[in-house]
Amino acid sequence: MPVLVAYHNDMYGTTLTKDDVWSYRLWDVVGVSQEETLKRIYAFERSAKLMDIAPMPGAKRAIDSLRGKHELSIITARDSEFADITKHWMTRYFPDVFSEIHFANHHSPTATPRSKGDICREIGASVMIDDSFNNVLSCHNVCDDGVLLFDAPWNINEQLLDGMHRVSSWHDIVERIP
Repeated sequence: MPVLVAYHNDMYGTTLTKDDVWSYRLWDVVGVSQEETLKRIYAFERSAKLMDIAPMPGAKRAIDSLRGKHELSIITARDSEFADITKHWMTRYFPDVFSEIHFANHHSPTATPRSKGDICREIGASVMIDDSFNNVLSCHNVCDDGVLLFDAPWNINEQLLDGMHRVSSWHDIVERIP
């Protein structure tokens, strides 16, 4: 999120910080229409700045630990239009770690959107980790070993259901996944 926020500030004259992003619906945060917000996000995803996003602290170590015990897949809300750059980013930071990448196309103008829960069901995922409460909710009754909601300003007030767990670090994730 910090790279997207910095990009938005540079391109659109805002002064946002990650903590200002109180909603997953970014159009509520930046005060422009959903359509305009999605145009801005797509412009960011098409830019070289997307490659400036670094993995979260502890992610590499945790994923290395998990891949020894589990088959790992990525489910991203991104549009499949960004498959090449997404795969390039994954190869840069996590070469030969993930068995597959699934694009949910959540805001795609051309591809059919799918819920992350439907994708979890399709691939037989046992655990889902996400920072969107709605994505975690869609996986709630699908993933047998539970769903993990990564703490973020936009989800901090969400009430979790049984089988949902809040995590604040990759260390927490490794501790929670059997």
